Amino acid sequence: MVEKFFQVALAASARVPDQRAAGRKKGLLLGISAWLRVVGYLAVLQFDQKFRGSRFSAVLTFLEPLILVVLLVAIRGVLRDSLPNYGTSTFVFYSSGIFPFYVFFRLSVRLRGAAPSPQRRLPQVDSTQMVIASTIAETGIILTTMVVWFTVMWFLGFKEAAPVRIDLCIVSLAWLCGLGIGVGLLNAAATKASKIWQFVYGRATMALAFLSGVFFVVDLLPLSVRSIVVWNPIMHGIEWFRLGLYGTYPVFTLDRDYLIDTTAIVIILGIAAHRATLRFGQ
Repeated sequence: MVEKFFQVALAASARVPDQRAAGRKKGLLLGISAWLRVVGYLAVLQFDQKFRGSRFSAVLTFLEPLILVVLLVAIRGVLRDSLPNYGTSTFVFYSSGIFPFYVFFRLSVRLRGAAPSPQRRLPQVDSTQMVIASTIAETGIILTTMVVWFTVMWFLGFKEAAPVRIDLCIVSLAWLCGLGIGVGLLNAAATKASKIWQFVYGRATMALAFLSGVFFVVDLLPLSVRSIVVWNPIMHGIEWFRLGLYGTYPVFTLDRDYLIDTTAIVIILGIAAHRATLRFGQ
Protein backbone atom coordinates (compact mmCIF):
# COMPACT_ATOMS: atom_id res chain seq x y z
CA MET A 1 0.00 0.00 0.00
CA VAL A 2 2.75 2.46 0.99
CA GLU A 3 4.82 1.43 -1.98
CA LYS A 4 1.91 2.12 -4.34
CA PHE A 5 1.38 5.53 -2.74
CA PHE A 6 5.00 6.53 -3.37
CA GLN A 7 4.79 5.35 -6.97
CA VAL A 8 1.72 7.54 -7.58
CA ALA A 9 3.39 10.52 -5.87
CA LEU A 10 6.56 10.14 -7.92
CA ALA A 11 4.54 9.92 -11.15
CA ALA A 12 2.61 13.07 -10.24
CA SER A 13 5.78 14.99 -9.37
CA ALA A 14 7.35 13.94 -12.69
CA ARG A 15 4.37 15.32 -14.60
CA VAL A 16 4.66 18.79 -13.02
CA PRO A 17 8.02 19.73 -14.67
CA ASP A 18 6.73 18.33 -17.97
CA GLN A 19 3.63 20.50 -17.73
CA ARG A 20 5.72 23.56 -16.85
CA ALA A 21 8.08 22.91 -19.75
CA ALA A 22 5.12 22.47 -22.12
CA GLY A 23 3.62 25.72 -20.82
CA ARG A 24 6.89 27.60 -21.36
CA LYS A 25 7.24 26.16 -24.86
CA LYS A 26 3.67 27.13 -25.74
CA GLY A 27 4.20 30.63 -24.38
CA LEU A 28 7.40 30.99 -26.41
CA LEU A 29 5.67 29.86 -29.60
CA LEU A 30 2.78 32.26 -28.99
CA GLY A 31 5.24 35.11 -28.39
CA ILE A 32 7.16 34.36 -31.59
CA SER A 33 3.90 34.09 -33.54
CA ALA A 34 2.69 37.46 -32.24
CA TRP A 35 6.08 39.06 -32.99
CA LEU A 36 6.03 37.74 -36.57
CA ARG A 37 2.45 38.95 -37.09
CA VAL A 38 3.50 42.46 -36.06
CA VAL A 39 6.47 42.34 -38.45
CA GLY A 40 4.20 41.15 -41.26
CA TYR A 41 1.73 43.96 -40.59
CA LEU A 42 4.54 46.52 -40.58
CA ALA A 43 5.81 45.16 -43.91
CA VAL A 44 2.32 45.58 -45.39
CA LEU A 45 2.30 49.17 -44.12
CA GLN A 46 5.65 49.73 -45.80
CA PHE A 47 4.20 48.58 -49.14
CA ASP A 48 1.07 50.67 -48.61
CA GLN A 49 3.03 53.84 -47.90
CA LYS A 50 5.23 53.37 -50.97
CA PHE A 51 2.26 53.16 -53.33
CA ARG A 52 -0.16 55.50 -51.57
CA GLY A 53 1.42 58.60 -53.13
CA SER A 54 1.65 59.51 -56.79
CA ARG A 55 1.32 56.81 -59.42
CA PHE A 56 4.57 57.98 -61.00
CA SER A 57 6.62 57.32 -57.86
CA ALA A 58 4.92 53.94 -57.45
CA VAL A 59 5.78 52.92 -61.00
CA LEU A 60 9.30 54.30 -60.66
CA THR A 61 9.85 52.11 -57.59
CA PHE A 62 9.59 49.03 -59.80
CA LEU A 63 10.86 50.39 -63.11
CA GLU A 64 13.93 52.35 -61.99
CA PRO A 65 16.48 49.58 -62.76
CA LEU A 66 14.61 48.65 -65.95
CA ILE A 67 14.76 52.23 -67.19
CA LEU A 68 18.50 52.30 -66.53
CA VAL A 69 19.00 49.09 -68.54
CA VAL A 70 17.00 50.45 -71.49
CA LEU A 71 18.87 53.77 -71.41
CA LEU A 72 22.26 52.05 -71.46
CA VAL A 73 21.27 49.85 -74.38
CA ALA A 74 19.86 52.88 -76.22
CA ILE A 75 23.07 54.84 -75.69
CA ARG A 76 25.09 51.91 -77.01
CA GLY A 77 22.79 51.84 -80.04
CA VAL A 78 23.22 55.56 -80.73
CA LEU A 79 26.98 55.11 -80.52
CA ARG A 80 26.68 52.13 -82.87
CA ASP A 81 28.30 49.89 -80.31
CA SER A 82 25.76 47.08 -80.17
CA LEU A 83 28.13 44.22 -79.33
CA PRO A 84 27.63 43.05 -75.70
CA ASN A 85 30.55 43.07 -73.28
CA TYR A 86 29.89 39.37 -72.73
CA GLY A 87 27.46 36.83 -74.13
CA THR A 88 25.02 37.48 -76.96
CA SER A 89 22.69 40.08 -75.45
CA THR A 90 23.46 43.58 -74.21
CA PHE A 91 20.12 43.59 -72.38
CA VAL A 92 21.01 40.48 -70.39
CA PHE A 93 24.54 41.64 -69.63
CA TYR A 94 23.53 45.03 -68.25
CA SER A 95 20.59 43.49 -66.39
CA SER A 96 22.93 40.97 -64.75
CA GLY A 97 24.94 43.86 -63.32
CA ILE A 98 22.31 46.49 -62.57
CA PHE A 99 19.81 44.28 -60.75
CA PRO A 100 22.27 42.68 -58.29
CA PHE A 101 23.67 46.16 -57.65
CA TYR A 102 20.17 47.45 -56.97
CA VAL A 103 19.59 44.63 -54.48
CA PHE A 104 22.43 46.08 -52.41
CA PHE A 105 21.60 49.70 -53.21
CA ARG A 106 17.90 49.59 -52.25
CA LEU A 107 18.58 47.94 -48.91
CA SER A 108 21.57 50.09 -48.00
CA VAL A 109 19.87 53.38 -48.88
CA ARG A 110 16.22 52.86 -48.00
CA LEU A 111 16.50 50.71 -44.90
CA ARG A 112 15.10 52.71 -42.04
CA GLY A 113 15.26 52.38 -38.30
CA ALA A 114 12.86 55.23 -37.61
CA ALA A 115 9.13 54.55 -37.72
CA PRO A 116 6.70 56.39 -39.99
CA SER A 117 3.78 57.98 -38.20
CA PRO A 118 1.20 55.19 -38.77
CA GLN A 119 3.56 52.67 -37.20
CA ARG A 120 4.16 54.87 -34.18
CA ARG A 121 0.53 54.36 -33.21
CA LEU A 122 1.02 50.62 -32.83
CA PRO A 123 1.65 49.53 -29.25
CA GLN A 124 4.77 47.56 -28.29
CA VAL A 125 6.45 47.99 -31.67
CA ASP A 126 10.20 48.27 -31.41
CA SER A 127 12.76 49.60 -33.85
CA THR A 128 14.08 46.13 -34.67
CA GLN A 129 10.68 45.05 -35.96
CA MET A 130 10.53 48.17 -38.15
CA VAL A 131 13.97 47.42 -39.61
CA ILE A 132 12.99 43.84 -40.41
CA ALA A 133 9.70 44.99 -41.97
CA SER A 134 11.52 47.55 -44.12
CA THR A 135 13.99 44.86 -45.19
CA ILE A 136 11.17 42.52 -46.23
CA ALA A 137 9.42 45.27 -48.20
CA GLU A 138 12.51 46.48 -50.07
CA THR A 139 13.80 42.96 -50.76
CA GLY A 140 10.39 41.87 -52.01
CA ILE A 141 10.12 44.81 -54.40
CA ILE A 142 13.54 44.50 -56.03
CA LEU A 143 13.58 40.68 -56.23
CA THR A 144 10.05 40.54 -57.66
CA THR A 145 10.98 43.09 -60.31
CA MET A 146 14.15 41.15 -61.08
CA VAL A 147 12.40 37.80 -61.48
CA VAL A 148 9.68 39.30 -63.70
CA TRP A 149 12.21 41.13 -65.90
CA PHE A 150 14.46 38.11 -66.48
CA THR A 151 11.39 35.95 -67.17
CA VAL A 152 10.12 38.47 -69.73
CA MET A 153 13.53 38.57 -71.43
CA TRP A 154 13.55 34.77 -71.61
CA PHE A 155 10.06 34.72 -73.17
CA LEU A 156 11.22 37.32 -75.70
CA GLY A 157 13.96 34.98 -76.87
CA PHE A 158 16.95 36.02 -74.75
CA LYS A 159 18.00 32.50 -73.75
CA GLU A 160 20.85 33.74 -71.56
CA ALA A 161 18.25 35.27 -69.22
CA ALA A 162 17.64 31.75 -67.85
CA PRO A 163 20.36 31.01 -65.25
CA VAL A 164 22.64 28.05 -65.89
CA ARG A 165 23.24 27.68 -62.12
CA ILE A 166 20.28 29.27 -60.35
CA ASP A 167 21.70 28.16 -56.99
CA LEU A 168 24.75 30.40 -57.49
CA CYS A 169 22.48 33.31 -58.43
CA ILE A 170 20.40 32.85 -55.29
CA VAL A 171 23.43 32.57 -53.00
CA SER A 172 25.10 35.64 -54.48
CA LEU A 173 21.92 37.69 -54.12
CA ALA A 174 21.55 36.49 -50.53
CA TRP A 175 25.01 37.79 -49.64
CA LEU A 176 24.35 41.07 -51.44
CA CYS A 177 21.15 41.36 -49.40
CA GLY A 178 23.14 40.75 -46.23
CA LEU A 179 25.71 43.36 -47.24
CA GLY A 180 22.94 45.84 -48.01
CA ILE A 181 21.24 45.20 -44.67
CA GLY A 182 24.47 45.73 -42.74
CA VAL A 183 25.32 48.95 -44.58
CA GLY A 184 21.68 50.03 -44.28
CA LEU A 185 21.81 49.66 -40.49
CA LEU A 186 25.00 51.71 -40.41
CA ASN A 187 23.35 54.35 -42.59
CA ALA A 188 20.27 54.44 -40.38
CA ALA A 189 22.50 55.05 -37.37
CA ALA A 190 24.50 57.73 -39.22
CA THR A 191 21.31 59.42 -40.42
CA LYS A 192 20.08 59.76 -36.85
CA ALA A 193 23.25 61.72 -36.11
CA SER A 194 23.23 63.76 -39.34
CA LYS A 195 20.19 64.06 -41.63
CA ILE A 196 22.34 65.04 -44.62
CA TRP A 197 24.21 61.71 -44.53
CA GLN A 198 21.48 59.79 -46.37
CA PHE A 199 21.59 62.24 -49.31
CA VAL A 200 25.39 62.13 -49.49
CA TYR A 201 25.55 58.34 -49.29
CA GLY A 202 22.87 57.82 -51.94
CA ARG A 203 24.75 59.92 -54.49
CA ALA A 204 28.11 58.36 -53.62
CA THR A 205 26.75 54.81 -53.92
CA MET A 206 25.37 55.42 -57.41
CA ALA A 207 28.85 56.55 -58.43
CA LEU A 208 30.16 53.32 -56.86
CA ALA A 209 28.36 51.39 -59.61
CA PHE A 210 31.26 52.22 -61.93
CA LEU A 211 33.62 50.35 -59.58
CA SER A 212 31.31 47.36 -59.11
CA GLY A 213 31.63 45.67 -62.48
CA VAL A 214 28.09 46.63 -63.49
CA PHE A 215 29.01 47.93 -66.95
CA PHE A 216 32.01 45.77 -67.85
CA VAL A 217 33.78 42.44 -67.39
CA VAL A 218 36.24 42.94 -64.54
CA ASP A 219 38.69 40.29 -65.76
CA LEU A 220 39.13 42.20 -69.03
CA LEU A 221 40.11 45.48 -67.34
CA PRO A 222 43.72 46.66 -67.11
CA LEU A 223 45.56 45.31 -64.09
CA SER A 224 45.89 48.78 -62.56
CA VAL A 225 42.10 49.17 -62.57
CA ARG A 226 41.43 45.63 -61.38
CA SER A 227 43.69 46.14 -58.39
CA ILE A 228 41.31 48.89 -57.24
CA VAL A 229 37.99 47.29 -58.18
CA VAL A 230 38.70 44.02 -56.33
CA TRP A 231 38.44 45.86 -52.98
CA ASN A 232 34.76 46.51 -53.65
CA PRO A 233 32.71 43.61 -52.16
CA ILE A 234 29.72 44.48 -54.37
CA MET A 235 31.80 43.59 -57.42
CA HIS A 236 32.34 40.06 -56.11
CA GLY A 237 28.59 39.64 -55.61
CA ILE A 238 27.89 40.73 -59.18
CA GLU A 239 30.61 38.48 -60.59
CA TRP A 240 29.22 35.58 -58.55
CA PHE A 241 25.72 36.22 -59.91
CA ARG A 242 26.98 36.36 -63.50
CA LEU A 243 28.82 33.09 -63.02
CA GLY A 244 25.52 31.47 -62.07
CA LEU A 245 23.70 33.17 -64.94
CA TYR A 246 26.14 32.41 -67.76
CA GLY A 247 27.83 29.30 -66.37
CA THR A 248 31.17 30.06 -68.06
CA TYR A 249 31.67 33.70 -67.06
CA PRO A 250 35.34 34.70 -66.46
CA VAL A 251 35.77 35.01 -62.69
CA PHE A 252 39.53 35.09 -62.09
CA THR A 253 39.05 38.10 -59.79
CA LEU A 254 36.06 36.61 -57.92
CA ASP A 255 36.71 36.12 -54.20
CA ARG A 256 33.66 34.60 -52.49
CA ASP A 257 35.33 34.51 -49.08
CA TYR A 258 36.05 38.24 -49.23
CA LEU A 259 32.37 39.00 -49.89
CA ILE A 260 31.21 36.64 -47.14
CA ASP A 261 33.69 37.92 -44.55
CA THR A 262 32.95 41.56 -45.38
CA THR A 263 29.21 40.96 -45.17
CA ALA A 264 29.51 39.26 -41.77
CA ILE A 265 31.63 42.11 -40.37
CA VAL A 266 29.32 44.80 -41.75
CA ILE A 267 26.22 43.07 -40.34
CA ILE A 268 27.81 42.83 -36.88
CA LEU A 269 28.81 46.49 -37.00
CA GLY A 270 25.37 47.45 -38.31
CA ILE A 271 23.57 45.62 -35.51
CA ALA A 272 25.88 47.20 -32.93
CA ALA A 273 25.26 50.68 -34.39
CA HIS A 274 21.52 50.05 -34.51
CA ARG A 275 21.39 49.00 -30.86
CA ALA A 276 23.63 51.87 -29.80
CA THR A 277 21.38 54.48 -31.45
CA LEU A 278 18.00 53.10 -30.37
CA ARG A 279 17.53 55.93 -27.88
CA PHE A 280 17.59 58.47 -30.74
CA GLY A 281 14.45 56.87 -32.14
CA GLN A 282 12.52 56.87 -28.88
